[in-house]
Amino acid sequence: MTLQQLTAAIQPFKGTKITAAVVGSSPPPKGQIDALAAAGLETEFTSIPATDLFQKLVVDFAAGASSFDVVTFIPNQVGAFSQFLLDLGDFNRKYQWPADDVLEAFRFYGWYPDTKSGKQYGLPYDGDMFILHYRTDALQAAGLDPTRPPATYDEMAQYAAKLNNLDVGGTPVAGFLPRTRRALNHTWWANFFSAWGGDWFTADWKPRIDSPEAVAALEYAVNLLQYGPPNAADLGFVEVNTTWLNGGAATSMHYQAMATSAQFDTRQSKVIGKTAVAELPAGPAGRRSAMVGGQCLGIPAKSSQAEAAYLWARWLVQPDNIKQTTLAGTGIDPYWRSLFADPQLQSGWTDGKNGTRIELDQASHKTLVLPSIPEWPALQEALDLGLSQAYIKQAAPRDALATVAQAWTQILQGAGYGAAGKPPYTPQT
Repeated sequence: MTLQQLTAAIQPFKGTKITAAVVGSSPPPKGQIDALAAAGLETEFTSIPATDLFQKLVVDFAAGASSFDVVTFIPNQVGAFSQFLLDLGDFNRKYQWPADDVLEAFRFYGWYPDTKSGKQYGLPYDGDMFILHYRTDALQAAGLDPTRPPATYDEMAQYAAKLNNLDVGGTPVAGFLPRTRRALNHTWWANFFSAWGGDWFTADWKPRIDSPEAVAALEYAVNLLQYGPPNAADLGFVEVNTTWLNGGAATSMHYQAMATSAQFDTRQSKVIGKTAVAELPAGPAGRRSAMVGGQCLGIPAKSSQAEAAYLWARWLVQPDNIKQTTLAGTGIDPYWRSLFADPQLQSGWTDGKNGTRIELDQASHKTLVLPSIPEWPALQEALDLGLSQAYIKQAAPRDALATVAQAWTQILQGAGYGAAGKPPYTPQT
């Protein structure tokens, strides 16, 4: 639907106030909220840190009556929340949801296969995908070709070693900038896990989180930390972005929005004109895989104004608005295929040169999707803890993942996975 058509659809609900829970680090731009108000829908926000979002929604839903008309959730949390959310199928049909325009890598967003046909409980809002970030000036200072970033993970480690503590413009840089802080650190490591050929479970739901591929991927990640800054074993989302914008590192793997800020944020970035992006390197068997993340917008089943809330969400995810949200530097990244041919997006997103091509290339590879089962938050907590213990050297990678596997086995068996009548896991590798 065009914005004009959405405006017309909103008119019967004019004057409605929508209460929305949003991620505090990436709220919708004020201009769009003002435009929504002009169209007829007022907004009342509650901003929640990404690391607190799940628990906040759990508490809210457990109270039995949602405080919100729209909630933001991480895509694979749909299994945990589906019982509290509205199936959007009827509204999608009524308002012509353009599913075919969503890039394949992001089409699982909001879907939970709790029936043979599946149900969609959320609209994709943020198309995060890990990509390779690198400093062209640092590569040049090290005698490396700035137009040829590392193509394999072995080569990336070699680059990081050569770049580490190199003086670039009067400032020593870290060779590599990792994301290792316990909260959500699995999202960074999963890129290695997938590239090494890893998968979460066997068909009968036995954990593969301690497989040889998983151990090798974690050993690689731990080894990479020696080329990071002094706090390399405890770097979170904010620290990674801040360090990159301040010019403290030569290479990194993170979401696309970091590159957009580095290239276009004239207020904060000290590396404008000095950075570039590329596809993530290939793993040992030549396998390329990028971890996708992001956000969905869902409607609590107990909202008293569900249709107005749906139109509020559709307004924010409409392609023109996603483009403007992306270019405003909010941390929201695009996922609509049609946007990648837009000259304004091509020149204003990531490095302003290669981002759209890289995204399309990576999205065409098979990605390792996080499980959307209701038990995933508990599995994730155990995995994040195990990875953190390996990073801070409290446990060797093999031992850390063995402990995670034991915890996963208890959680899955307790929930009946692998028992007769339970659908099998569909292996991704």
